[in-house]
Amino acid sequence: MAPNPNPTAAPVACRRELRILLAVWLALAVAWLWLGSTNTAAPGYNYDEAIYAGMAKDFTTGEVHGHHMPGNGTANLWNRPFPVWIQPYLGAVKSWQLIPLFTFAEPSVALARMSNLAWALVGLLFFMLWVWKLFGLTEAIAGALLLATDPAVYFVSLLDWGSFVPSFACRCAGFFFVLLAWRGQKIRYAFLAGAALGLGFFNKVDFVVVLLAATVAVACAFAKPMLNFLRTRPKLLLPAALGFLIGAGPMTVMSLRMFRFTVANNAPVNPGEFSEKLHALTAMYDGSYFYRLMDAGGLFDKMQQLAPPVWTPLGVVLIAAIAVLVWQTVRLSGGSDARRVRIFLLAALVLATLGVFLLPRAIRIYHAILAAPFAHLIIAVAGVSLWRKFSGAGKKFARGAVILVFAALVATQLLAVGKTEKLIYVTHGRGWWSAAQDEFAATVKNRADLTLVSLDWGFHESLLFLTDKPTLVEPFWKLTGTDPAKLPEDTNLVYLVHPPEYSLSPFGATFLDFARTNSRAKIMDWRDHEGKIVFYTVQFTAP
Repeated sequence: MAPNPNPTAAPVACRRELRILLAVWLALAVAWLWLGSTNTAAPGYNYDEAIYAGMAKDFTTGEVHGHHMPGNGTANLWNRPFPVWIQPYLGAVKSWQLIPLFTFAEPSVALARMSNLAWALVGLLFFMLWVWKLFGLTEAIAGALLLATDPAVYFVSLLDWGSFVPSFACRCAGFFFVLLAWRGQKIRYAFLAGAALGLGFFNKVDFVVVLLAATVAVACAFAKPMLNFLRTRPKLLLPAALGFLIGAGPMTVMSLRMFRFTVANNAPVNPGEFSEKLHALTAMYDGSYFYRLMDAGGLFDKMQQLAPPVWTPLGVVLIAAIAVLVWQTVRLSGGSDARRVRIFLLAALVLATLGVFLLPRAIRIYHAILAAPFAHLIIAVAGVSLWRKFSGAGKKFARGAVILVFAALVATQLLAVGKTEKLIYVTHGRGWWSAAQDEFAATVKNRADLTLVSLDWGFHESLLFLTDKPTLVEPFWKLTGTDPAKLPEDTNLVYLVHPPEYSLSPFGATFLDFARTNSRAKIMDWRDHEGKIVFYTVQFTAP
């Protein structure tokens, strides 16, 4: 190989590209945080959002005024409840992300949601660095623009009720460090790769879909290089495995227990899951999922019946991009890296999507989006490769077509984000996302004389986070067969129930019927900004 006449040219170009990459990322970060600042109070703080913040708040304040939902776990640290488990399949990584901010500032909905976006932006940065090292600067910027403007990615990062943000950050960091370990063969990169992927698995057990999809995809695309790497560099496996075990922690044991429990009990699969998963997938790829969710007030069965005024061609463009990569893969030589990375991307997307359909109860968008960022990267790689491919008379037309498709995709995604934000602004959230509960919490936040009794799902975790002094209990998990007349009619007890539309517990409706016939029961309805009843409070007057 001929010597490089200018040995400093490559490092200089690399530093210039890195500065451009960071500038683009910073611009996207500012845009996200500015846009997200409008959601500090609307929609209302959802139950599943609040549990992560509530457990972080317990630790930072040292004050616990109620039990969290069944299945959580804490460890005593400095005589404070340090969150470890949210549920047996869900580690408390997202709570850990909130603890630093809650330590130096008063816990709030605004702070929690801004923290979600900030950590998602960390994941976006790792994504850009990974793609930059794997393909180049153009692909990294194109992929980042597609991710950042995708309404599914943006809203699930902001209103994260399924712990998507830690998963996204861990998978992108893991991919980046795997690539560095592969190329640089450094022990520290192997350890960091294992730790990032292990932490993603500890965050939520469904991360196994990402791990298996990426691993099998690498085996399909890089079988010979991978075997050669494992044979010649076995010393890198130990730090990678150690990092994974440290990151995954007790989830490795817990997941085995869950697997044995599932097999032993032969847990049936809900036959209706396929249609729900298919709807989540299509609504994610056409940009309408969060509009539907906000419009329906969180009622997932009602979402499918809506006809939202938003649509993006992400799914259509993805199908075209897949066809382009398949065509390129067939034409490229068998041993080329360009062919291998295309096989990897295609296999990873297909396997991750298939994994979601095979995973029991994976029916929400935070499951479907486990296929990110492969879909967006496929579109970016296909578009950039077409841009570079054409020459001659058709060059201007072909490049114009690529720009037009990319611009239309980004524009429609931004339009979908804007229309969804407008719906949130007008309604302040409906149903389980209504701001009415936040407004109620503000009236009782410091009422130490009250006990708030949640007789249905949707109240308790939000109120644990939004209030400081009242005692909170959530007995509805065990009240199905209880006679409502046997509940105490104490004047300091405030019972909370949903109307039938938003009720998940049959007991709430039974209690409400009983209260309406009781002369001592004072029933107050709480309405959303459109005047629709979201929930009732029932308090008994003195005899």
